[in-house]
Amino acid sequence: MSTEFEIIYGRATHGSFQNVGSRARHCGVDARHPPRSREWATSRTGSRRARSSGWPTGGPTARSLLLLQVPRCFPWGFLSQVLSLPFWQQEDCILNENHSQLMRHGGSMKHEMLVVADQRARTVGFIDPATQEITGWIPGVVLAEHAGILPLGNGRCAWIDNAGGSLIVMDPFAATDTDPAAAIEHRISVAIPGEHLACDPAGRFIAVSTGLGQSWEPWSDLLSVVDLRAAAGPYSRRIRTRSGEPGVVVAATPDGPRAVLRHREPGAIESISIDAILTDGVHCPQLRGGIHEAVGTEGHGDAYDPATGTLFVATERGLECFDVRGRVPVPLPMRPWEAAGRAYFLRHCPRRRLLVAVLREGGEHPSRWDTWGNTLWVHNIDANTSRSAPLGDGMIFRFALTGTAIAVARIHPDGDDLRVYDAETLQERGRWSLPPMDQAPRRGAEPWDNADRRAIAASGSDEWVAVTRGGHGEVHLVDTGVPGSALVTMEVPTPLNDGGHLAWLKRATTGPGDTVGR
Repeated sequence: MSTEFEIIYGRATHGSFQNVGSRARHCGVDARHPPRSREWATSRTGSRRARSSGWPTGGPTARSLLLLQVPRCFPWGFLSQVLSLPFWQQEDCILNENHSQLMRHGGSMKHEMLVVADQRARTVGFIDPATQEITGWIPGVVLAEHAGILPLGNGRCAWIDNAGGSLIVMDPFAATDTDPAAAIEHRISVAIPGEHLACDPAGRFIAVSTGLGQSWEPWSDLLSVVDLRAAAGPYSRRIRTRSGEPGVVVAATPDGPRAVLRHREPGAIESISIDAILTDGVHCPQLRGGIHEAVGTEGHGDAYDPATGTLFVATERGLECFDVRGRVPVPLPMRPWEAAGRAYFLRHCPRRRLLVAVLREGGEHPSRWDTWGNTLWVHNIDANTSRSAPLGDGMIFRFALTGTAIAVARIHPDGDDLRVYDAETLQERGRWSLPPMDQAPRRGAEPWDNADRRAIAASGSDEWVAVTRGGHGEVHLVDTGVPGSALVTMEVPTPLNDGGHLAWLKRATTGPGDTVGR
């Protein structure tokens, strides 16, 4: 019969195995070697499940501190196995019956989930980042990649299925190995091809704009609106506005929610009552709202701040701002980019009150994408101040926000990398080389033509980042809070051509947060 020991260890900020050893030695044991007696700690019998101890962590980014119970015949490789795991996985480990293999506790509650879409292969799947296991894979759906995935809170999300002409509302935490489609709560008819989607701050009303699809010219003027909490169940209505590729947000106003459209060529901001759309939107009537013109003609990238009722639009002129709390959008002072290039994609972080973008210089020359200049740009909404930092040449398609940082995946013929910058200071924390893609963009050709890219997502509660390897069916996980940490590679059933799409969801999140699909 084996004797059980408690081993207390911890990893301080940017800690290592040596930190663990020193802490354990402080308790009277060298964590790198098996203990020879149990006098240094209270002996226990019973559960071998790892659990948190009360050790001081020493800072907001410190790693979890664990209290492990192990047998006297314990294979000491277990500790190094635990230390190599993501922090959330360390807190949920057990040994199997012969104490020789690391196992995950299958009965635990999933707290975070990675949504993986392969729009080219017509699939959407789910990965539990704690176990690195696929929990479901749904065939026959085509995520509208440009519109992205919209978190709704409590682990739920919404996205547009361009194959089925529907808005999908799902809870990935409900998926099972035998019934992955159990994650889908609702399929509501909307106009396609989906270009953008957004919701109101409460997550009840969702607006979906349409794009070009396979056409080179604007043709669709349809806007769909969905009420997810109608008394008789979710339903949608469609109206006609103006053809193009409009951006959209759903603004909260004293007179009720409004769909605010960002038109292009010519630029304009238009605000339409959601109540009017839901009341009049049978048989796709034309419905127009209050319009402000004299906006940049090449708008691309939108964000909405519910706290101030401000719409932010990225155009060739700079960051254009509008008060959208009334029936007609009111222009506010515009902010120039203050660095070379312009933004094509905006992210809003309501917790830190930040807008984040990557400014691209040279985007008008797509075949010279390897020489594009890139600058990280962060705007403090309340202070009305901006900072920037150079990111290097190449293509940075999108980026992700961790608990305290900004992660960007850079593609370049000389080698791809993942770079991480502190969200407050913009100081670089670290960079990781990424395995090359066989069908990566080529010099002298547009990066969108027959080329794979990389999707990126991050945990908003820690420093873990996921990035795809397009064309290879791989998703890399990396703890960016520990410089030099190794990539953890997960294989998925489909190749992820074009890079696929990622979203990182957290069950404990109570609301949408950023109300625009990403």
